[in-house]
Amino acid sequence: MQLPTEHNHVVDFDKIKREAFVLLNLGYGCTRLRHDEEGDVSERKDSQIFQEFGSLYSREVSSSLTSISIFGRMLDDIIKRTGKGVSASMWTFEEMLGDDEGGNSLSLRECFNKVIHAEKIGHELMQLPEVYFNGKKQNGKEWNVRVFILPFCVSVFEWVNENQV
Repeated sequence: MQLPTEHNHVVDFDKIKREAFVLLNLGYGCTRLRHDEEGDVSERKDSQIFQEFGSLYSREVSSSLTSISIFGRMLDDIIKRTGKGVSASMWTFEEMLGDDEGGNSLSLRECFNKVIHAEKIGHELMQLPEVYFNGKKQNGKEWNVRVFILPFCVSVFEWVNENQV
């Protein structure tokens, strides 16, 4: 048996893309369940999966966003260090990934950072899926941002494709 040797951190490009796919489907699958035009969900509303839907949804969205953001930041740091590829700070495949309380657009890297450093996460599911994050800066000042699921997932997927080696 050979023991592991020192190596660079592994950035799993396919995992980032799969998580973006899962997140996109979570956000938009919820819309289908909410509208329930055929009554499929209302017939089953007492089943355990629908009783626990909110907490399961929150956990999965949080888990996918965290995974995407950690691996995305790792990839972006490698790009910045090596100078090979397009930084998440400069990626503009989608115009509006999210914004802060002042209405300022967030870059892909800023989205990653806010997800990683958030203390709380909230959800808007009534129209287009959005996720709200808030936390505190090192100086104690609070911040609030929202991330739009569809453009975020599309942008992440395209960015990883562009930078995949």
